Amino acid sequence: MDVNRGMNGIHIILLHMLQRMNGERTVSGCYHILKGKKSGQAIQDAALYGYKSWFGMLPRLTEHEWHAIVKDSIKRGYIQKVERIEDSPEVSYSASSQKKKEFYDITPAGESLLAHAVSKFQISQRAFYLEDSLLGYQEVILFWKKLQLLTQVLSHYLYNSQHYTPIIEDITIQQWFKAYWSGIKDKETYANELLAEINILLGEMEDELIPELLVQRLTGFQVAGQTLYQLEKKWGIPEALLHVFHYQGVGRLYKEILRNKKLIKLTPLCQSKGTEQIRLTVSTRKTYELLKRKMTLEQIAKKRGLKLSTIEDHLVEIAIYDPDMDISYFLPLPLRRKINQTSQTLQSKKLSDIKNYLDEDASYLQIRLALLTGSAYKGGELA
Repeated sequence: MDVNRGMNGIHIILLHMLQRMNGERTVSGCYHILKGKKSGQAIQDAALYGYKSWFGMLPRLTEHEWHAIVKDSIKRGYIQKVERIEDSPEVSYSASSQKKKEFYDITPAGESLLAHAVSKFQISQRAFYLEDSLLGYQEVILFWKKLQLLTQVLSHYLYNSQHYTPIIEDITIQQWFKAYWSGIKDKETYANELLAEINILLGEMEDELIPELLVQRLTGFQVAGQTLYQLEKKWGIPEALLHVFHYQGVGRLYKEILRNKKLIKLTPLCQSKGTEQIRLTVSTRKTYELLKRKMTLEQIAKKRGLKLSTIEDHLVEIAIYDPDMDISYFLPLPLRRKINQTSQTLQSKKLSDIKNYLDEDASYLQIRLALLTGSAYKGGELA
């Protein structure tokens, strides 16, 4: 079975998301997660279905490219179109929000392809390392760019080479590096200590592919970093999956550096302010500050001149990115358990299904909060 056919493996990502979402979200919903759309629906869906660490992971993926992937998957017989009612947070405010939209289900051929890919490429183990983390794509990639530039400059310095083009063109990162580099007095000692720290981190990884992937991507003296396309040809792993694995691997480095206080050479490359507020939208941060002042949702909506539904979206977003937030005022623990038990009984995360089953016992907001705070994905699987 050729799992490399079609759009550099992004079709495998599509199949994975459609399978897990179990017909409850459209292909556009999948796209918005990968693209990182700053909407309550996309943020909620990413957390609800276990793709929080994939949110915004493919910022350059265009809508045209995505629809081409969908059409290609239909042509190959991996998915088939169906019509069903869309279920969204807005359903609590208007029955008309339940609209018929085009959904796609995976065919037996698609299921077979996905199962083969998951097993062959160890997707469940390699693609979800950051799922329980609050790290965002931008933070992880910023760290990676700093590491790329640092290792490149160090390598050329040790070989006394001054003729090279910086691998990172971002002026902000170059300015950060100049200030950081000028503060290093004994650069040879620093280089040896940095290399030792990197070797410690890479050596602790049980999966041999990830450290090899990270090393192959780095540029040094007379060594050009490999592109994901080149590594696809070399290893036979679809480019899109290598992108996922690489991001998760860099994120692992980031997490371990923050955890291990002894890695003093690598720590400056990480942002120290890794709080939940970094990933909140600007509007949600304002709502968060008012919540801290013990204002009710209705009071916040009135003060900010926003719809109550918008403030509820903000509350859901805060609950996702601040696991320490006490939501018992909005959702008593017994009701939270009842909602999640209902979801398991129905084998569904559709708000309307759960609402109808509970028969007025819970609001749509409470159902959303329960599903988001009562589910945890570990290793790519629902725990």
